[in-house]
Amino acid sequence: MSDSNRSHPMTVIMMGIQGSGKGTQAQLLKDRLHFEVLDAGQLLRNKSQEQSEVGQKMRDILASGSLIPNEITAPIVLDALIKLDNNADLIIDGFPRTKDNADSLEDMLLTSGRKASASVIHITLDEQAAIERLSKRKVCSACGKIFGSTDLDRCDNCGGELIKRSDSSEEATKKRIQWHWTQVNPIIEQYRTQYPFFDINGSQPVEAVYADIIHVLGLERA
Repeated sequence: MSDSNRSHPMTVIMMGIQGSGKGTQAQLLKDRLHFEVLDAGQLLRNKSQEQSEVGQKMRDILASGSLIPNEITAPIVLDALIKLDNNADLIIDGFPRTKDNADSLEDMLLTSGRKASASVIHITLDEQAAIERLSKRKVCSACGKIFGSTDLDRCDNCGGELIKRSDSSEEATKKRIQWHWTQVNPIIEQYRTQYPFFDINGSQPVEAVYADIIHVLGLERA
């Protein structure tokens, strides 16, 4: 829902350690304020399941435990961005993940005319809390919706089966968090001086985090 008083639609880059609740907040902004959500992680998971040369290459890379390179991820994200309504407010979740991703995103925002209205929401959470959250997290095998600690066996969105993600083991979780500190955190620090930047306390209840986000974005009356 773009505000008619704004000259450009809002673009929010959602950053934070795994388990901080980025996806949950992006979904709330979509449901309540009609933001478009570009979920890079889901885009890549969907692409990797395709029976194509690129899909097979992505499966091989993921099976080796490596990170999918920018020359694969950037075109996938760019293609999704092009297909979105350029007049709609937008959340970018799960991208950038590397310095090369950040450079590609910069080009995308400039090309689409979104850079002038871009800001960064950084949801903070300490490492131990992130590990605990991730160990309890489930994902819908059908639609990809993510659930925190829940006793549900079926998705309340589509009825699909809820499963543990393959990368939710303690070893895999610690590896992902270490990668966050080495690869993503330098981008976060760069963004502090590059865009309007807002730290949000992710240890709060979901609704309190959401209230803080819409406050810093000036959307309480939206």
